[in-house]
Formats: sequence, C-alpha cells, structure tokens
Amino acid sequence: MSRANDLWDGNVKANHVRSLAILAAALVALVIAILLAAPTVTVPAQASRGEASSITFASDRKATADSPFNVYRMDADGRGPMNRLTDLSGSNVMPTWSPDGSRIAFVNSGLTGTPDIYRMDADGSNEASLTSGLLFEIEPTWLPGGRKIVFSDADDLYIMTLDVNGVTTGVPTRLTRNPGVDRQPTVSPSGKRVAFSSDRDGDYDIYVMKAAPESSTNRPVKLTRNTMPDTLPDWSPNGGRLAFSMGTIGARDIYTMKISLQDIDPPARVTSGAGDDSDPTWSPNGQKVAFSSDRSGDGEIWVVWADGTNASNLTSSPASEDLQPDWQPLQ
Repeated sequence: MSRANDLWDGNVKANHVRSLAILAAALVALVIAILLAAPTVTVPAQASRGEASSITFASDRKATADSPFNVYRMDADGRGPMNRLTDLSGSNVMPTWSPDGSRIAFVNSGLTGTPDIYRMDADGSNEASLTSGLLFEIEPTWLPGGRKIVFSDADDLYIMTLDVNGVTTGVPTRLTRNPGVDRQPTVSPSGKRVAFSSDRDGDYDIYVMKAAPESSTNRPVKLTRNTMPDTLPDWSPNGGRLAFSMGTIGARDIYTMKISLQDIDPPARVTSGAGDDSDPTWSPNGQKVAFSSDRSGDGEIWVVWADGTNASNLTSSPASEDLQPDWQPLQ
C-alpha cells in the first residue's frame, strides 16, 4: 500500500466509529482528511460586515446506503436552513467555492468508491464530472478566474483547465514531482502560488511554490518546521497568511502564520483543547476562521475570530458528522 493510501486510511480513522461504519460500506476508503475539536463557547455566531452569506460543508446527516455523505449549504451565521446541494450516488465531500461564488467543486466517490472531481452551480444544479481515469482525484481548489482547478491525485498535485462552460479541456498538468506525498493544495488570491502539505522531508509540513510545474527554477519552499504534522492549509483573502492544522490526528489545533519566504514567523495558535480541530477556512474579510471540530462530542462546524477569541458552533446535529467547511467568497 502506498503512503498516499496510508495517509488516506489515517484520515478516515480520524472520524468517529459510527461514520467509519457508514463509509466503509460505501466508499472504499474515501472520506477525508483530518477533522475536528478544542475549548467550548456556545455564543451564537454573528456575521461580520464583509462576510459572504454562505458556508458549504460535507455531512452524513440524512445519510442513505447509496449516499452516505452529501454537500450542504448554510448561512454564515449558522441560523438559516441547512440545504442539501448534492444528489449523486456515493459520498459527496470536499466542497470548495469558485472565486466568484457561483460554482462549487466537490469530490464524488460514485458507487465504485473511486473519487472523481465534480462541479455544480451554487444552488446544487448542473452537477457535472470534471475528472475520471486517474487514481485518486481529490481536494480541489480554484484559481482566480474560475477556469483552472488544482487538485491532488494520490501522491502529487495537478492542475486542470475548464472552458467557459465549466467543461474540462485537455489533459491535467502535473505540478509536483517528488517521492513524498503532496496533498491538500490551496491557491493564493493572486493565483501565482500554491501552498500544500507534504511529507517530502519526512513528516508533514506546509510548502509553497509557484503555480507551475515543479522544476529546478520552481522548488517548493518549506514554511513550517514543526515536529508535529502540519496539514490542511488555507490561504487568507489578502494573501498574507495561511491557516492550517497542527498536531496528530485526534488532537489537532488551528494555527495561522504569516507567509514570508525570508523570515519565518512562529505560527500563532487559534484553537486549543482536548479534541481535534481541522479543515480551517477564512471568512472573506479575513477576520474569522471556520473549522471542523469534535469538541462537543461529534463533528460540527465551528467559527472563531482569527485571534482565537469567541469560538462558537454553527451546526448542532448530534447524530451526524459535519466537516470540511468552505466559506463563500464575496460576490
């Protein structure tokens, strides 16, 4: 088994036992990433001026045998209805908004359990496949303009191009080439750089490179140098900071750090506690971070100010797992 599959299995194990039972029957090792937990403050989340109105997330609420996980959309304050967007068979996970907030890319496992990247309109209509035939097509992230998507496929990162109708054109271009595992890409607001998590130096750290194929003139630069795994980066709207998870699965916290290729500032801790916090996503004004957490006992979506104050839950569904939030950009 490759290290990519080992990582995938480890991420799946990070979910609760009940979710594992559902997913094991339906997707052959697909469901994500690195999720959930920390201290608890249950003050209702207030939307700030400049925030977009919606957050998407993956959830197994109202799960069926044919569709264990689906993509949902809610108001950014968590008070409105939780609208299910996907209706494809298989698990639908890893939603990510296009830069203009009009489309959502996501991962669908299908009935075979092999993940492919799809896209749909913001209301869930016009679902269409963007990839097929590679090994593990997951973790999509858009470039500015909405015509390119970076994604991971097993051990490396790729970039695909879409036409004006959102249809894939040509063959995806491979961006990284390394014996290690390169995963979880996030694109800078300018579209010029890609940050990602990689174990190419032995443990998982955050790297950044130009949004072009890795070469002798485009070497990824290591941003974090912790003994704990650093994963799941998300680029701030002003391009100046990254949010990411630090720690072992089951005991992670959210951190932010200034992006500098010369002087590496120590990461600033945003969450803390006995649980698992992961999947950070910035609000459009850069003042808050939404994330997945199991601090209340099961997987929910939480939000916290970027300075670590006033953590509050956006979802509360005790019998389900809510994870992988993504904040809609300003339109």
